[in-house]
Amino acid sequence: RGLKANMLRLYNLVSEDQFVRCKAHTKYRRLLFCLCWFHSVLLERRKFKALGWNIPYDFNDSDFTICEDILALYLDGYPETPWDALRYLI
Repeated sequence: RGLKANMLRLYNLVSEDQFVRCKAHTKYRRLLFCLCWFHSVLLERRKFKALGWNIPYDFNDSDFTICEDILALYLDGYPETPWDALRYLI
């Protein structure tokens, strides 16, 4: 496994239509990379069990898909990036 394998697997979940659906292409692609990296780190932390976590939570692909949908929705829905809302929701 590892971070690289997790990132590649997550990028493969995003279809070509999803990749180009957002109007802010550059910002969306950069934030999608950050989202893939963040989610990959969370998936990699699973092998350490509850060490360093207060409450164990099993992150899965549906969590990533919802976060990706929120990212595209918020980038298209607001003239400026709502950073506080994205940080809270993701």
